[in-house]
Amino acid sequence: AGTYFKLAINRPGVTFNSNAANTVTNDLNVAGGTYALGANNLTVGLAANTNSGSIVVASGQSISQTAGTTTIATSAVGTATISGGIAGGTVTFFNLSFDKSTTVSTAATYVLGSTAGQTIRADGTLTVATGAGTGTATTTASANNPTLDVNTDVIINASGTLAAPGSSAFTVAGSWANSATFTHSSGTVTFDSTATGKTIAA
Repeated sequence: AGTYFKLAINRPGVTFNSNAANTVTNDLNVAGGTYALGANNLTVGLAANTNSGSIVVASGQSISQTAGTTTIATSAVGTATISGGIAGGTVTFFNLSFDKSTTVSTAATYVLGSTAGQTIRADGTLTVATGAGTGTATTTASANNPTLDVNTDVIINASGTLAAPGSSAFTVAGSWANSATFTHSSGTVTFDSTATGKTIAA
């Protein structure tokens, strides 16, 4: 396993393979090439680092993850952004989790997308408000309107808020479990599983 303060991948056309779980305590920037996580976990951000937890993947570059979980954390009243390049692009994870603030009565805020035309994709589960923090977590796609593509479940834990994109697609191929707050942003959530047995709770 490796721990980094800031991590930058910048060699277009080259794949950088991770052979263990990695932690980036500030921000991750994939400016060139592919960061291939395989089945390894990735943690980006740390409560002690103000406004940490951002992931930027430049247009035409990529993150790939075949299993495991990417966990995003930031400081109390901090903001982290997950974005796919100025000209638009897709950021792909397997399981994607957003941690609660570690300080009571404060929110950690996670902004999905930074401009039009981006896609945030989780091939596993998208979970809001994870971790042992005593604060809350808000994950929002309403400001920058990215496409959200979740290929298994969406889970909003207690103390969590998920705000949908206003006009871009939001697709879910699994179940939906909401124990806190979902803001629809006047958009549409499409459940597109081809399997039976999926559930929608709250």
